[in-house]
Amino acid sequence: HRLNGLLVAAIARGELPVTAAQRAEIADLEVELTLARMWHERRTEEIVELLGGAGIETRVLKGPALASLDYTDPQWRPTQDLDLLVRHGNTR
Repeated sequence: HRLNGLLVAAIARGELPVTAAQRAEIADLEVELTLARMWHERRTEEIVELLGGAGIETRVLKGPALASLDYTDPQWRPTQDLDLLVRHGNTR
């Protein structure tokens, strides 16, 4: 259900009891989530900058935008893709 970020947070807050082995597995998962989020954020910046440099105005929608604006921790919002709004006929 792609709720790994919420799982990590719940365990970190002590809301879910886990064994030492499970805690270690969740720590590894948190690292994976952090690396994936960082990769996704950087690619989003590159795409928006590339399009902007070509005179194409964009807006980031849904997942990445909501993760950054509406969640205490962006990892809580599952994302797998990038949704951009692009204005029609918006080139130099």
